[in-house]
Amino acid sequence: MRFIYFFLKVINSNILKSTNKVLLLYSIKTISQFFTVITIAITLIPHDLGIFTATTATVVLLSTISTLGTHTLILKEVSRDRESWFEIFSYALPTTILTGSILLIPFLYAVSFLVGKENLSFSGLVLLGITELVLQPVTMLISAKHQACGHILKSQFIIVLPVFVRTLFVLFLLLSENCNSLSLYFIIWSTSSLISLFAALHTIKNDLKKTRNFKIIEKKDLHDSIYFSIINMTTLGPSEIDKAIASRLLPLEIAGLYSITTRISGIIMLPIIAVSATITPVLFKERSLDIIKKISKTICLAALIYGSLLGFIIYTTAPSILRLMDVNHKIIDEIIPWIALLTPALSCRLAAGNIMLIIDKSLNRAIIEAIGIFLILINAIFLVPIYGLNGMGASVLTAETMMASMFYCTILTQKSKHKTT
Repeated sequence: MRFIYFFLKVINSNILKSTNKVLLLYSIKTISQFFTVITIAITLIPHDLGIFTATTATVVLLSTISTLGTHTLILKEVSRDRESWFEIFSYALPTTILTGSILLIPFLYAVSFLVGKENLSFSGLVLLGITELVLQPVTMLISAKHQACGHILKSQFIIVLPVFVRTLFVLFLLLSENCNSLSLYFIIWSTSSLISLFAALHTIKNDLKKTRNFKIIEKKDLHDSIYFSIINMTTLGPSEIDKAIASRLLPLEIAGLYSITTRISGIIMLPIIAVSATITPVLFKERSLDIIKKISKTICLAALIYGSLLGFIIYTTAPSILRLMDVNHKIIDEIIPWIALLTPALSCRLAAGNIMLIIDKSLNRAIIEAIGIFLILINAIFLVPIYGLNGMGASVLTAETMMASMFYCTILTQKSKHKTT
């Protein structure tokens, strides 16, 4: 009966009532990202495409550290006590700016290592690094605040706004027939993030007036924030590390097309992310593991069905669509079957991984995902030189399946007691 009561409470909550709007927003984001990705694949020469995908994968991966996990701390604490936002934000903002600025140096070195110094535009890299490592993470702090307060639509709109803006810029360039410049795409990415930041700051202009005494994070708060930062990096790591390492192990021409093709599988996972974003604040407040486990089973089963269906659609339709768009057919023939197999595992990992955070198994989650990243790296180093793209596909599929399985086993074997705060 308690499960039924909780389920009805979730269904009737203001948070879940916004699910349809959030899903609509993410559907538009999916279409926008797909259009942008395909346009980039068609317009950039394969060599520049490889540089672009390696650079964006690296900056996205490093950006997970920029907030030092304070945006996740905001989501967890503010969902329970809204007034805690002012205290956390007072140190989250300057900490994010400082950390992001420091990360700019390893970002430049990492990209130079992956694609070679001779292939890079230093000014373009610095511009991209500043916006994605410093400015965009600030936007994440604000989005987390709105999500924790139950303003899911506003929260997710802030996140997807850069995608909309990029799509408009890319469409303009496509119509002007001047979209084959790598530097232009770096400028587009940076400008989109800057516009998103201004929009996000506008939504908390009253909070900014109330917030005083900005400071760097103190030692007592550092433990939890670094803890969440590691979790955020290991969460995104499996989805980005293969794209970065592909640019090192494969020719840039092939690595770029591989990354763009696999990026599509990530784009179609957006509905899973949307549902997770909607229900997370509700589940954070729930203390009964019995209830959470039952909800989790439903979510994971839905994710498996959704991923399997999408995998079948990708396998049967994607080759024809991409060939019509003049994307290299040999690479399509090699990688599409792997993506079709990968989609169910990726869908389940994203759904179950979110549940792991809610049941206070975030450390277990980070360890499992770190093992997944290690598996991708080791398998790719040994398999890619021998089997090429097939080796990369096998490496990622093995890791994603392992992570999803271990997440689900951890959830099911969790003792049915009340959560502790």
